Amino acid sequence: MRLVVSPGPQPTESLMGYVLRLTELNGYQTTAYVLSCMGRQNYQSKIGRLDAERLVSLTGICESDVARITHMPEGLPRTYVRVYGTDMPSYEVSTSRPKVCPRCLQDGLPCEAFWDLAQAFVCPVHLVELLEECPSCKTNLSWSRSKVRQCRCGADLASVATAPVTTELGDLMAMMRYQVYRNEDVAPLPSSMVHLEHLGLRRFCKLIWVLSAVVHRNRGGKGAPKARSHYRIHLGEVSRILADWPRGFNAFLADNYGDTLDRVKELPSFHKYFSWLTVRLVKNDGGDDNAYEFLEREVYSFGANYWHRSGMARDERSSKLMPEKVRWGTMTEAAEEFGFHMLTLGKRIASGEIRSKRVRADSSRSHLVDMEFLRKQRFTQYPAVSARDAAPMVGVSIETLKALRASGVFKEQVRPAFPGSFTKEDVDAFARRIQALAIGKCSIRGEGVMALDEAFTEWTASPAEKAGFISHMLGHPETVVGKRRGKGVGRLQVLEKALSDYFRTIRGDQEECMPVLDAAKRLGCTAAVVTSLRRDGHLEVVQRHGRELTSLASVQKFDAKYVSISKVAKAVGLYARTAYAAGWTWTASNTFELRPPSTQPHLFVVPTLSRSRGRCVRGPIRSDEDCWSHRRSRDVAILLEVSNWQHSILAGTFLSERLSVPVARCAACGMPRSVLDQGGRVRSPR
Repeated sequence: MRLVVSPGPQPTESLMGYVLRLTELNGYQTTAYVLSCMGRQNYQSKIGRLDAERLVSLTGICESDVARITHMPEGLPRTYVRVYGTDMPSYEVSTSRPKVCPRCLQDGLPCEAFWDLAQAFVCPVHLVELLEECPSCKTNLSWSRSKVRQCRCGADLASVATAPVTTELGDLMAMMRYQVYRNEDVAPLPSSMVHLEHLGLRRFCKLIWVLSAVVHRNRGGKGAPKARSHYRIHLGEVSRILADWPRGFNAFLADNYGDTLDRVKELPSFHKYFSWLTVRLVKNDGGDDNAYEFLEREVYSFGANYWHRSGMARDERSSKLMPEKVRWGTMTEAAEEFGFHMLTLGKRIASGEIRSKRVRADSSRSHLVDMEFLRKQRFTQYPAVSARDAAPMVGVSIETLKALRASGVFKEQVRPAFPGSFTKEDVDAFARRIQALAIGKCSIRGEGVMALDEAFTEWTASPAEKAGFISHMLGHPETVVGKRRGKGVGRLQVLEKALSDYFRTIRGDQEECMPVLDAAKRLGCTAAVVTSLRRDGHLEVVQRHGRELTSLASVQKFDAKYVSISKVAKAVGLYARTAYAAGWTWTASNTFELRPPSTQPHLFVVPTLSRSRGRCVRGPIRSDEDCWSHRRSRDVAILLEVSNWQHSILAGTFLSERLSVPVARCAACGMPRSVLDQGGRVRSPR
């Protein structure tokens, strides 16, 4: 038997669409006439497995058309239906409930095989929703009708208004349509979905279904129905996930899993958490070509921000899919990669110096270390360097080095082996910066130039002030004009004007000060004496940069009024200890007082040329003649007259029989210092 009108099927036409068109062209009232000739049985489910082989005798079509439009798969169970040459599970096909595009019907296009897919509900050509229900009779469309454009109730399906859809959803449906026909002349490949071209129709439909189910569950949906029509409302979000690849997919992972993983106390299993990928798509996929590898790489890259390597990799294949660097690692992995001892690593984690998180309370691998944080820190490859060892390497004092570190001039780019210590890399780098200041410089002699050691001593610079000037030199290398022999920053020579400008700028109107040792050197005493004078209030103390310094004005005032016994003893040719042993003491009153061992007046004769002849003659001294009557030739005589604690010193040098004293110095209580320094001549008695 052959039909009167028997045109061939069009390129995109489905089998039931071709049967409906044959019914309309041959004037039949329903498709049952043509289907009965094709051997269709009376039960409805048989429509999905129609064999187009009978159409060869009915219409004379060729075998290639039969293989293209038939629904009968080869060698597969009844649960599969062939759609345009691709064997699909029956739940992916909906042949019993046809769909049409009113705009396509207006253009005279046939019923497409793409419309038979369960997840196809948009026409990508016109970007409108497909029609499943007749708006006139409010019933679902059926294949049991007489015309392509008419419902069984007689309503014109081509004139029904349609709802528009988004471009992203249209691209998703266009990709599905391309997977059906695999021909860009018939179904153009959308540019935003090129990365999905290799999947094929079956895998592409499965991917859409799995992602829709994930979105359904993350939005609070209950259960996971298998019917594809149940997830139709989520296809818009699925299209956004797959369109902007891989940014859209990464954003989907971050929005749906990122916040949860940040708040979770115990990290779940990676493979259970992403079972929709590892099990549904990858494990249950029958092919060997790793079709979903592009998804796995992105999921493993996302998981690398929360899981450690061994927690994600199960076999060699999964290890290759992971990124080269994983953010989190076990303590063992961190110790091996960065050379830490396990105890040191544990201490740093406990102190919070190294970022970590606890993933399980009852596991030996409960702590994960932030490997990305450690990689950015650049830990040293050398033993720790103490401040005592680092200071001479740089050429400054320990306190100055600490001030350089605190002010940020000494930049720490490498993490030390122990907290608070220095690293060899940082110290060497800073030392090279200091050494670069002296390159090409030689020693300069002359006024207006000072070495830093002398300048810092003269200005009594604090460590913070020294660090500030070193920072100024590093920023302005032209400040350094020369270099003395030796090592260290103190050997560098700079202009006195630059130093004075710097200190006056940072100090402003602050009073000039000097340290204890410099004050002791100026007064001719020990540091302990200066400390005692400061404690008793004779010298003013000024707080400067956390240090107690002596006021320079108070030192000058005190030095102009008083003279130390050591200086007096030196002036008259004695050792200071001899003067102190003889009972010379001084108190910080308005005058110096020389206290003899007892209240009785004494005469002390201390020879310098012949110590064995020295003698002490007791008794009051009434005149210069009495003083000189006790002298011995070739001796130096020092006579001390004590009367009511007001005393004078007569010091002279008697050589041979000369009657004159070539150099005579005298100092009395309350006598100005200038008289002592003038060096007048005193006649000795005849």
